[in-house]
Amino acid sequence: MLLAGVAEIRESLGFDDMVDINAAIRAALDAAEPYLAAAVGTPFVAGSFTDVFYVSEPFTKGALVLTELKLSRGFVAPEGFSVVRADTAQTLAQGIDVTDAVELDTASGRVIDYRTNYVRQFLKVGYSAGFPADPADPGSYALAAVPAWLREAAKLKTLITLETHPSIEEAGIKQDTRFLQAQLATILRGRVRYLPSALLPL
Repeated sequence: MLLAGVAEIRESLGFDDMVDINAAIRAALDAAEPYLAAAVGTPFVAGSFTDVFYVSEPFTKGALVLTELKLSRGFVAPEGFSVVRADTAQTLAQGIDVTDAVELDTASGRVIDYRTNYVRQFLKVGYSAGFPADPADPGSYALAAVPAWLREAAKLKTLITLETHPSIEEAGIKQDTRFLQAQLATILRGRVRYLPSALLPL
């Protein structure tokens, strides 16, 4: 799935609209998606998800109570997000809604509760995440839904991949791949879903 536009990358390389060049760029963009998903720690395909957590007890320090969860996906939509708690996993369907007690970081899929003193409780989080497909091109995400930094990361990774493509070499186009790689690393550095103290889904 494409995370950036073929035409924009082609024009940045100075090529006209040619079938072989478009195909090369599209293939490199397709390859960029799994690389970036692995780098940031979440798939990008849209869907509806349910994660269940078990909290034996919260982190406490003085009056502070903290429970931190890491959802299985990032890029969470705030619409339809819900959290319920129950004493057993079997009673979660009739659980108590605690959505208003939590804070959600939509990009990382981090959920924090500073209010509730969970002790041997199950939490069920329901949510939607990911980017929808482009109705006009099922092989591409709707690019307006993709964050600007991720589109830029996809472009950089694509340019790096294209450096050794025969069509690029024949045209005599040379890029500083070390500089592009450094730019990509800078973009990704603060976007990794690294939440070492968070609970993981069961």
